[in-house]
Amino acid sequence: MLYEDTLRLGLQVVNMLGTLGLGAWMYIERRSDKTNDRVTTLGEKVDKLDKDLVGLATAAEGAPSHEDLTRLYAKIDATNEKLGETSDRVAKLSGSLDSLNDTLRLISAEIIRKGLSND
Repeated sequence: MLYEDTLRLGLQVVNMLGTLGLGAWMYIERRSDKTNDRVTTLGEKVDKLDKDLVGLATAAEGAPSHEDLTRLYAKIDATNEKLGETSDRVAKLSGSLDSLNDTLRLISAEIIRKGLSND
């Protein structure tokens, strides 16, 4: 009977160790699968970022350089100066036209007044 109890206890210990070993192996295997899934997902993201980076580099090749922008801004500034000068000239002409209009009204009024008084 002692032999049977020892054998039973030994089998129970072996069964428990086997179950623990199997559980540990399954845990590690599942963890490994999750890690592989994460690595695969990160790899896909890296590939997408690499494609985006290549697209940005291609787009940057056709972009204007600093010197191009400097010349463009210089032309814009020159155009704004000319526009300001033109605006000043238009304002002066507008003032002159207002003066001419007033003078013509005075002349017309004088002609009408003299023309009416000659009758």
